[in-house]
Order: sequence, then C-alpha cells, then structure tokens
Amino acid sequence: MKGPESQGVVETDPWDSENLVAAAERWQSLFADGVFQGAATTVATYPNARDDYFLARKSVFFPTGSWHVGAALSTSPEVPGSAVEGDEIGFAVFPTVGEQGAGVTSGVDFALAISADSSPEKQEAAAKFVEFLAVGAGQQLWVNTLQGFPVAEGVTVELGDGESELAKRSVDLTTESLQSSEYARKLLAPGRDSLENDLGIVLQNIADGADPATELATLNE
Repeated sequence: MKGPESQGVVETDPWDSENLVAAAERWQSLFADGVFQGAATTVATYPNARDDYFLARKSVFFPTGSWHVGAALSTSPEVPGSAVEGDEIGFAVFPTVGEQGAGVTSGVDFALAISADSSPEKQEAAAKFVEFLAVGAGQQLWVNTLQGFPVAEGVTVELGDGESELAKRSVDLTTESLQSSEYARKLLAPGRDSLENDLGIVLQNIADGADPATELATLNE
C-alpha cells in the first residue's frame, strides 16, 4: 500500500497501524459480545442469511445492500410464501460503531454487454435497449422494481398507494443515504486485485478470535 507519490501512489499507513488495529478490535468485539452470531462468518448472504434465517423468521434482521429494500414493499416477489409474509419489513442504516461517522458506500452494480462478434443489427438493437434502460422509460421501470437506484436527475422511485409508512420511510432513507455516498463499494487497489478478498479473510479470522494486529500485518506489502 506504500509507494512514491511520483508513481501516482498515495502514501498510506501500514495495515497494522494503531487506528486500523483499534477498528479491527471493535469489529472483533461485535462477535465476542454477541452482537453478531458466532457462525456469521460461515453464513452466506444468499441463500442462508436471507432464506434460512430472515425469511424463515429465525432472525430479527440481516445486513444486506440497498437493492434489498424492495423486500419492504407489498410487490416483493420473495416474501410471499415465506414465514414473514404479512409482516411489516423495514430498512435501517447500520449504526456507527465508534466516535467517527461511517459513510455509505455505493458503486456500479451491473453492466450490460454484447459480443463484439455479433452482427451489426444485433449491436444496434442492443444499443437501443441500453438507451431505453439508461435514459428512457425503461429506467423508471427498472427503478420501480428497486433492484437498483437511479443516478440520473429527475428519476425517483414510484410507489403504490397501498404501501405502508414503514416501507415508504425505508425507501426514502435508502435514497437519501445513497445520494450522500462518498465512498466506493469495492476496494480499489491498482496492482493488487486480490486485496478485497484478502481483507475479507483477515476480518473473518479476526472475528473468529485471531489477534487483530498479527492478521492485519499480513496485508502489508
């Protein structure tokens, strides 16, 4: 993570610096104090956390992304037939741990592509479809499913009259939080594409009781 500024690399503290070790210790305490269940590091978001716990009514909540706020709406395709059908479901921003506020992260969640070997006719049709989703009526249709939030000005989620106040507040909270996002959702480290995965393994080890400073030190180049 270190390098001369002449090479376009920002000088940073080592991963086992005092402030990062303190943050890792707070992370570890969430598991030691029972805020997160002990087996959480081996539970995948899908299908385990969502289906086996939350939709099965075995957990009060589970951490997920803004794309999941659609579960709070009456039009959700995943709630009917589950144990939480009929319950009011809401969204909340994860509370700040520590004295300094934590910002919301965001980023491009998906991309549309077509093979370069496809025919000119198919490429033209694909371009029209992308335009339909990006700036046309299709963007509103996509946004209304709450599978993604718009970045274009003037496009907002359209909700039906029958939605609960909790669902409306959840959508408003998510929209406002994303609008104030200042940080990328993914870790970007030029020349070190594995950093996000490496950090995930380190955090898992720390959650399971490993020494925070020792684990973080393995991330230093």
